[in-house]
Amino acid sequence: MQAFPDRNPVSISKAAANPEMYLGTWRYLRRYGAAPRTVVVQLNPRSLSSTLDYRPDSEFPRIQYEMYWDGMVSRALYRPLAIFQAIQTQPLNQGGYARLLRTELDEAPSALQLSADRRAEGEARWNGMTFREHFYLRYGAPISPKHPALLALTDLVEALRSEGVSALFYLTPVDVERGRKELGGDIDALLDYNRRMFHDVLAPFLTRDSGIQFFDASELLPSADFMHDYGPPNEHLYDSGLTRLFGELQPRIEALLARVP
Repeated sequence: MQAFPDRNPVSISKAAANPEMYLGTWRYLRRYGAAPRTVVVQLNPRSLSSTLDYRPDSEFPRIQYEMYWDGMVSRALYRPLAIFQAIQTQPLNQGGYARLLRTELDEAPSALQLSADRRAEGEARWNGMTFREHFYLRYGAPISPKHPALLALTDLVEALRSEGVSALFYLTPVDVERGRKELGGDIDALLDYNRRMFHDVLAPFLTRDSGIQFFDASELLPSADFMHDYGPPNEHLYDSGLTRLFGELQPRIEALLARVP
């Protein structure tokens, strides 16, 4: 933010937000007359995983409802409508959520040795699952090309392009180094597949004059730049990682800003 003081930058961020949230936010901003000329969009593969997308305690359905039905009355009606299931809030209860994650683990490639009968005794665990299980569910479980968040990403980039807005989309760094130590090299093909899901959506827009850029930072940083206090390998960065990441993003952002009068 401090690097671009003359551009009046505004940060709109929420942990684990995915393109469905970004699209809703963009429409909300436009409805009230905000007209950003350049946007930077973080794409976190974990935000499309079942671990976050189906969490029973997610607040995103409420936020999306409030952005779409903006007003005191509609906000007051959210809770009773949710209680009587007149609107969709959470797709799964806690039991259904646990069963979904277990199914994804059971269907993982056998080479990853995630099935229940292959889990080592005494292996480190976090919230009831091994680090290997967490990493697979967050970043390795295949993302469907028809995932609603990918469809929303298409709508978002089309909306930005139609209004002449320059945009940088970047894949967040992930502690892939530590993930490989947990799961071995067999995880690489799955990580590559999920990265391609994002690239394939954006590829048609990445022409020289489109003002749309894509940067894959998923393997940019060594494991030492990630917060190990968060248990399993993750995308949370120490200051050293944030500094290195911004060093890569800054010239790309400046190139986009140069297009804006």
